[in-house]
Amino acid sequence: MRVSSFSSQAVANSRPLTVSEVTASVKRLLESSFAMLSVEGEISNFRLPASGHAYFTIKDERAQLAAVMFRSALALLRFVPEDGLKVVVQGRLTVYGPRGQYQIQAVKMSPRGGGELQLALEQLKRRLEKEGLFREDHKRPLPPFPSAVGVITSPTGAAIKDILQVLGRRFRGLRVVINPVRVQGEGAAEDIARAIEEFNLRGGVDVLIVGRGGGSIEDLWAFNEERVARAIFRSAIPVVSAVGHEIDWTVADFVADVRAPTPSAAAELITREPGLLAGRIAESLNRLDRALAHSLGRSRSAVAAVLGGWAMRRPSRLAAEGAQRTDDLAARLERVTGNLLSGRRWKLEAVSRAAVFRDPSRLLAFRRRRAAESAQRLDRVTDLAVGSRRSRLGDVYLRLEALSPLAVLGRGYAVVFAADGTVVRTAGTLSPGEEVRTRVGAGEFVSVVTGVSGNELDSETAGT
Repeated sequence: MRVSSFSSQAVANSRPLTVSEVTASVKRLLESSFAMLSVEGEISNFRLPASGHAYFTIKDERAQLAAVMFRSALALLRFVPEDGLKVVVQGRLTVYGPRGQYQIQAVKMSPRGGGELQLALEQLKRRLEKEGLFREDHKRPLPPFPSAVGVITSPTGAAIKDILQVLGRRFRGLRVVINPVRVQGEGAAEDIARAIEEFNLRGGVDVLIVGRGGGSIEDLWAFNEERVARAIFRSAIPVVSAVGHEIDWTVADFVADVRAPTPSAAAELITREPGLLAGRIAESLNRLDRALAHSLGRSRSAVAAVLGGWAMRRPSRLAAEGAQRTDDLAARLERVTGNLLSGRRWKLEAVSRAAVFRDPSRLLAFRRRRAAESAQRLDRVTDLAVGSRRSRLGDVYLRLEALSPLAVLGRGYAVVFAADGTVVRTAGTLSPGEEVRTRVGAGEFVSVVTGVSGNELDSETAGT
């Protein structure tokens, strides 16, 4: 590494250097002296403004270094940088002119000691678990006897062959719908998430199997992507995660309704053994036979009880007893009816003997007298009420008239208004030359103030 100096040149110059010239010289010297370098330290003061560029500090026990990572490089990271994270940053040293600050422009970043994918996986798991995507109360049970199953996997991998083999052996009548996707590499996560959404839009299947065969964490990474996790969580169809690894769990395993260790195990989970199914059917038929036999036995007992009853043994005696009861009820009805008719006849005879029925004109005259008397009483009550109201109204009118300002003015008093329309209460509020308006009992006139004294006011009439 060659380091040059410009101090002798600065001393030789007759004029001093500007700050911009010094910063530019330092920038040329620094950036030409250092090529790409790797810096190890701890992230602090991490900021991610709306521009998408990250600004942070790399520090150790004795020093710190400002760092910037532009949006294009940040998008390539699988994990999210955060304060306290030990990392190795690769980049070049630059000088930010406006502040005269040297910094490292990071183009790559990895956790110290490797494990970038594992760190990204742990960060995503913590975030999704905090949102509730792993909660058990969101998981739905698998249908006991599905009629159709959707499979989302590679059409050429071993996983689809294992699934079809198990399904064909255990449940030949099951309909299988395959949505082929990429399960590894760039774009695989988008394919898997889109296939889940398409099954939910089209419908027609009772359960989904999403998975692939085993592999490294890099091979299985599509099932650790956030988009796949959210598509599984939003699915209205129960999802079985069938990623072919026994020990490690992917994010899809945590979100899915059921996790199967292999694709073959997933096919076994959604189907029942033929022998087990036949046993369930036989057991149901036995329970049905017992229920029918019990119901028939109860019905036979009820019929036997009816046939063995007294009415079935002596039907003629039952009919004779019914006829006798009918006769008794008829006799009672006749007695009650006779009593009612006798009472009505007596009342009609009494009314017919009355004088009004012998001379209807007398009844009409009586009704007319009663109506005339009622009309006279109504007229008297009405006259009294109207007279009382008129008397009270007259009293109120006289009181209002006595309190009226116009009545006061009529007795020789006047009201003086200043130019702004306010009432003049004291002479001291007026000034010579001020125009005032005076209201008397009949009309008003305008005056000009010529003088003001404590108790007297001389004015000159200006007009009416």
